[in-house]
Amino acid sequence: MQINNARLSLNVSILVVVKDELDLVLQHPDLCNRIVPILFYGNKMDMEDSLSSVKIAAALRLENIKDKPWHICSSSAISGEGLGEGVQWLIQQMRFAMLNNKNAAKSRSKHSK
Repeated sequence: MQINNARLSLNVSILVVVKDELDLVLQHPDLCNRIVPILFYGNKMDMEDSLSSVKIAAALRLENIKDKPWHICSSSAISGEGLGEGVQWLIQQMRFAMLNNKNAAKSRSKHSK
């Protein structure tokens, strides 16, 4: 039982550091005014005592990120499970952003004529 408690404490400690780093990244001048997709991999999600995606999202307060799409993908680096899902989500978000940028550029050019 102590191992599980130690792992939970470690998970919480890591999430505190991740939250601090995420806040710094989101405040960076190159990113704060841009719609940039954010993909989180929850590694070792196949372990019995791992935190769920919902708990990770709550700990990182991801619901407060309103101007950027984000996704948590449960994964296992050993088996590769979940890695493809995350990449597919990121590709979909990039395609969506490119389409929006093209449409916005067309709209701007119509209004400037």
